[in-house]
Amino acid sequence: MQDSKILIKIFLIKTFKMKVMYKYSIFLFLVISVSITGCLKEQENLFSEPAAVRLNHTIELIDSSLTQAPNGWVMQYFATSESPGYSLLVRFNLNGEVVVASNSELVQNKYTEARSLYDVIGDNGPVITFNTFNDVLHIFSNPVDPDGTGLSGDYEFVVLDYSDSIMHLKGKKGGTDILLQKIPEGFSWIEYFDGLNQMDDKVFGDEPLYFITGNDIYVASNGASHIFEMQSFETGDVTEIPFIVTANGLKFYSEFTASNDKKVQTFYLSGDGAKLISHEDKNTYFIGDNLNWYFENSHETFALDTNRMSDHFRQPVRDLCRQMNEKYNGKRNIDFLAISYKAGFGSSFYFATTPTITIANFGIELILDDASTDMITIKKVDGVYDSNGALFISNIGAIDAVWQELAGTYQLTSTLSRKEIKFVDIKDATRFFVVIKK
Repeated sequence: MQDSKILIKIFLIKTFKMKVMYKYSIFLFLVISVSITGCLKEQENLFSEPAAVRLNHTIELIDSSLTQAPNGWVMQYFATSESPGYSLLVRFNLNGEVVVASNSELVQNKYTEARSLYDVIGDNGPVITFNTFNDVLHIFSNPVDPDGTGLSGDYEFVVLDYSDSIMHLKGKKGGTDILLQKIPEGFSWIEYFDGLNQMDDKVFGDEPLYFITGNDIYVASNGASHIFEMQSFETGDVTEIPFIVTANGLKFYSEFTASNDKKVQTFYLSGDGAKLISHEDKNTYFIGDNLNWYFENSHETFALDTNRMSDHFRQPVRDLCRQMNEKYNGKRNIDFLAISYKAGFGSSFYFATTPTITIANFGIELILDDASTDMITIKKVDGVYDSNGALFISNIGAIDAVWQELAGTYQLTSTLSRKEIKFVDIKDATRFFVVIKK
């Protein structure tokens, strides 16, 4: 009897649940039906225009953005993913004309402008096409070499995304990533290229750089070609990394995975010009050799810049130039003065003369006080000079004054390229001179 009551109770509970579920199902069906109807209405609104109309509207917006940049755009151009990057300046005019400018070895390192036509067309998406020949841009795509590929670049670019200040493009044929960035008004195109050339001079010289990322170190060679050869200190493996010089530093073609798994791509030059630092990770950067070690061991010739030295040096140098002119009646005027190294002689202060070409050496000693501090001491080595030096020093008293003035302990500073080095006396900061690598 008790079991029957329990069974009846279970039956009643199941029947109640079924009724509840039936009512809930009807309610849920009505809710879903309303939701689907709402979605369909939204989709109908969203896609009420044909695809061709939407594409035409996008094309109009892109073309408007291009022409509403009166000073044009910087185009960061890579012909292929394995080639160096080039900066082109591009201005799109309302009449369909485009002006493209460059200043690179591809145009004999001279500022060059070329005019042609452009269009924004639809081709499975918006495409910017330079549809008549442009003497600057088509250098990259003109098949001029024997195998018919040229530099393998593009003259048509798919627009991946866009705004009024930046556009991300992709080469239609080669698929390289290309960036367009709006140039502020009032900025001179010629000055822009001058700035890039100055950045190049500050960063790249004959010496390799060192790429530091965490505990990993790479030797970065061949930077002047704008394709780094990065050799790992640990494994010896070499990786080629194309890059483009920018107004602030440089940018790799693609991201590089740093030791901490961060992706790095853009670098800016530090205020003193001695380090290229990653925007994405401050612990990833490029540096050069210790400056005083480099100066002592490079055996390069460094000419004194007579326009950039304190009066401590300028006056004795002027006296030297005057006395040489007076003594030799203009036949042995000072061409330049330098600090250098001569095999069999050692380090020297020397000068060269013109129009009669002679070189006279006078001995100095270079001492590294501490490689980590970039300090160096110059000492005069009495009685050490070559035959020309012996001839001149007996007749020109100002030689000894310049020779002695060089003596001192100096703090050295330079940019990464090591093309110029500034010497500042550690005891008297007003006493300085600058040398330029010849």
